[in-house]
Amino acid sequence: MKMWNKCWAVVMLVTFVITGNTQANDCVPREFTYGIVCVCNATYCDDTPDNNPRIPEKGNLYCLAPEDYKYKIPYIRRASELNPDVKFFSAAWTAPPWMKINDRINGIFGFLEKRYYGTYVDYLIKFLEEYKKNGIDLWGISTGNEPINAFSPIDKLNVMAWTPSTVSEWVANYAGPMLEKSDFNGIKILLLDDQRFELPWVPELVFKNPTAKHYISGTAVHWYFDRFFPSSLLDDTHNVSPDKFILMTEACAGYTPVDSPKVALGSWERGQEYVLSIIEYMNHWGIGWVDWNLVLNKAGGPNWINNYVDAPIIVNPDTDEFFKQPMYYALKHFSRFVERGSVRIDLNNDLSNVKSTAFVTPSNEVVVVLYNQNNKEEDVVLKDPNNGSVCLKLLPYSINTIIYAQ
Repeated sequence: MKMWNKCWAVVMLVTFVITGNTQANDCVPREFTYGIVCVCNATYCDDTPDNNPRIPEKGNLYCLAPEDYKYKIPYIRRASELNPDVKFFSAAWTAPPWMKINDRINGIFGFLEKRYYGTYVDYLIKFLEEYKKNGIDLWGISTGNEPINAFSPIDKLNVMAWTPSTVSEWVANYAGPMLEKSDFNGIKILLLDDQRFELPWVPELVFKNPTAKHYISGTAVHWYFDRFFPSSLLDDTHNVSPDKFILMTEACAGYTPVDSPKVALGSWERGQEYVLSIIEYMNHWGIGWVDWNLVLNKAGGPNWINNYVDAPIIVNPDTDEFFKQPMYYALKHFSRFVERGSVRIDLNNDLSNVKSTAFVTPSNEVVVVLYNQNNKEEDVVLKDPNNGSVCLKLLPYSINTIIYAQ
């Protein structure tokens, strides 16, 4: 194995914290070096509270829900105390129903009414203002979570529809200019926030509008159909506009209908899914990788539509215990050792059963992550043209992180 050629992808990976006890019906916020903050309501809660159910003629445009003060803001503050460099981005799953053509938080073809394009940006800016009043500055904001779900007649998730043409118009003529004139003109606008099969054609179509392209900082991608679509689509997306980053913003295990049990305590296979996905995204222009739910209960919830999944940490509120799963340690191999601002470097790997990625950190250390996905030991030689070589024995199904001074 050889290592050379610095690449351009800047890596800012997940670091995570959890504090406090978790009660039976609590929704635990996700907190990472990158953390996502739901603008309206989250899936992993017991209900779907509106931040503001009022129609515009009847009063104030915006107020935070009690859940913001109970479940989000205190945890974000605590995470920021433990890691002052933590970055949070926000994602609205839907506009308030009164702004949409179907007057619902979910449902097919729930587009934003064009007459409310500007009103919706005001709504989002008010959200940013309220969080800023509480000492929280958000790094980024998504154009909307998984808008493609609004084209499925069976999907129950809260969602709002976008097409490439409608979202490009909204960004170019409303979101971009209005955010630019606000106190949040430095916030990053993330396009798509949806599946890999929408690459590269959605960014390609949106970026045909030069004004929308100007305001968009990067493309957010989810992992749910990655096994069916090649990582070359990430390369294609990078080539559409190399100045725009790619960030994987949502992943979880146990999400398919055939996954049973939903929570598989101690599952090494699910830890393997995480490490292989992180390596793949890092090697194909990704700047980070975000888990959906760091903490869930024994059932994989709570969840208002019974959409139970697995998580890196599982809490048993009856005994006040928590369990760190292999997924947790898969994340930690990257978040612990790959500092923000690290640069991925090329690594030539001739072994099909060993997946690998490598970085140079701001501390001028080389970090190499190797995963042996074989059921037997693998003997490898790691060669650096500037630092010599080392022989390594990789145990079956093992994650290995090697660190040395450059």
